[in-house]
Amino acid sequence: MVEGQKILIDICEELNVPRYLASDYTADYTKLDGGDIILKDPMKDVRTYLSTRLKVKGIHVLVGLLMEVFWTYFGVWDPEHRKLRYWGTGNEVWDLTTYNTAAEYVAAVILDAKAVGIKRFAGHQVTINRMAEDINVVLGVEPEVECAGSVDEVQQRISLEGGRQNPVA
Repeated sequence: MVEGQKILIDICEELNVPRYLASDYTADYTKLDGGDIILKDPMKDVRTYLSTRLKVKGIHVLVGLLMEVFWTYFGVWDPEHRKLRYWGTGNEVWDLTTYNTAAEYVAAVILDAKAVGIKRFAGHQVTINRMAEDINVVLGVEPEVECAGSVDEVQQRISLEGGRQNPVA
């Protein structure tokens, strides 16, 4: 992925294309060190590479977590057992966005000829505890809510795994 994007960036530079939209569409990785979560390292690499270009500027759209895939992929929501599982207190605020809303944000950024750099958006901000309340209201069932451990504990797991471990598993 990184090498392909570097080739596209170089072509943009060669053809005097002023902006390159990097395919980030994710949570804010800018505060992570390399290796913290290796799934985010390619995005950091592309951003660093873009910063070295003279003619083409990068646009990085950060939309939080994509609702359609995040909940079940990372084991936060188990629909079969109607269970929410989380790390921390349950009161940490999560930035979430749908595919459609992310597409609207990207389109708006592209249409703004002056837009470059990091663009942060979130369609919705919610805590796990609030999500449990919303599930109860919308589905009429009270989900089981399970704390997997503290934020410190999940950070230790990520460190031990060298960023490779699914941080909510």
